[in-house]
Amino acid sequence: MNNYLAAAAMASALTVPAVSAETYTIDPGYTVPSFEIQHMATTTLHGQFKKTEGKIFLDSAHHKGSVDATIYTDSLDMSSEAWTAHMKEEELFNVAKYPVATFHSDNLVFSGGTPVAAKGDLTIVGMTVPTTVKITGFRCDKQRCLANVTTTLQRSSFGMTKYTEEVSDEINVQIPVAAVRN
Repeated sequence: MNNYLAAAAMASALTVPAVSAETYTIDPGYTVPSFEIQHMATTTLHGQFKKTEGKIFLDSAHHKGSVDATIYTDSLDMSSEAWTAHMKEEELFNVAKYPVATFHSDNLVFSGGTPVAAKGDLTIVGMTVPTTVKITGFRCDKQRCLANVTTTLQRSSFGMTKYTEEVSDEINVQIPVAAVRN
């Protein structure tokens, strides 16, 4: 019986295509970064960026990969015209001068064959800060990969120090990611 199970497992392994290095394009319709920030130490403001793009290279067999993502800061939506306009102003996201934020990583961290983090550089308002993002719920099928990406940022690290009395320095970021295989 054990020989039969071993043979069946071997045959099954041989019929599943080996995972090789693949390049994926981030699906902008699914990948909508959002964030939360405390206002006046009582309420939580929510915002999202409605336009993203990027590429992901993944080689699970060799525990390597890279991410290049662009978030268009001028696509910011705070669910309120007034808040959106305010957040786009010069002292905050300054979208007129810095219409994009970028994340680049050549350092994916794996547990087994699954990426669990990406260590890289995040650039917002022209300032680049080393940033690690956590990856959970990672799953791939033949066409695409899906994951949740989270991190916590300090807005002061990017020179966003205006309104520190009213608005928290800590920003919680969540990004559902879908990427289609090229």
